Amino acid sequence: MRNTKALWRILIPKRRRASNEVIPRISLSSEARELIKREAALYQEVETGGILMGPAGSATEIRVTYASGPGPNAVHTPTYFLRDTEYCARVLQEHYDKFGIDYIGEWHSHVDLLRVPSSGDLLTLAGIMHDPDYDFQSFVMLLAVKTGRRRSRLELHGFVATQNIVSKAVIKNYKSYNS
Repeated sequence: MRNTKALWRILIPKRRRASNEVIPRISLSSEARELIKREAALYQEVETGGILMGPAGSATEIRVTYASGPGPNAVHTPTYFLRDTEYCARVLQEHYDKFGIDYIGEWHSHVDLLRVPSSGDLLTLAGIMHDPDYDFQSFVMLLAVKTGRRRSRLELHGFVATQNIVSKAVIKNYKSYNS
């Protein structure tokens, strides 16, 4: 945890926001929120996750319409999660064909009450943002933090990565009608 805090300070320095700086907003559909909640409940003691899908657009106003689960071949441990890439690619293709939406981010759970990206999460975000094969202007990361005595409550924390910075984002709900 100490290394994570040090890396967090380097990549996401504490600074005052300029009065004209826009805080990123993630609009999360009720369908995506419920899937994340359901999947996180299935894996109480280990991390899980999936991909986030929505229309490609602004780095400050992001709409997440759908989320996937981890897939049958995902790797789950108490300290990291590796999604089933083939499964997630199929889910993404189905949603792209049906709704025209794209891959805009990922979500995963933390079981250790860490409410910010871990050092591994930050390295993953940096790799994605600087990989020319991805070509993202921004990338969303949602952390589903399991809290409570039996890890029965879930807090969602949103972050948006761009080429130079990872910003904490505000998450708001919206009702989707098959966007």
